[in-house]
Amino acid sequence: MCPHCQFSTRNSSHLTRHLRVHSGAKPYSCPYCSYTCNILENLRKHVISSKIHPGEFLYGCKMEGCNFKSNYAKDLKAHLVKCHKEDPTDAASYVSGLYQPAQDTITADAPIIQVKSRRR
Repeated sequence: MCPHCQFSTRNSSHLTRHLRVHSGAKPYSCPYCSYTCNILENLRKHVISSKIHPGEFLYGCKMEGCNFKSNYAKDLKAHLVKCHKEDPTDAASYVSGLYQPAQDTITADAPIIQVKSRRR
């Protein structure tokens, strides 16, 4: 249960994600611009759906001569294991650049920030 509001969940990752609303943490950053957000899915939508980065992807193979790209980490990991014979645990390091742990200041004790409501 969230100590700052009435939000409740049985899934700890959902609580972690929710607490970022109160802390203001935005640990996911766009590899193409200064956009940051609190949920990976919002970053994916930013890259895929916005007209800011047409034709760009979140993940790309860094092996020389390979131009594989995807918007899903699991696809890049599978590509690295299948095509480049990478160890699955090593492949995970290729996709970690979008998450900035130093920017993820969520804890149950984190101060509540004033979140501006969006005008519609």
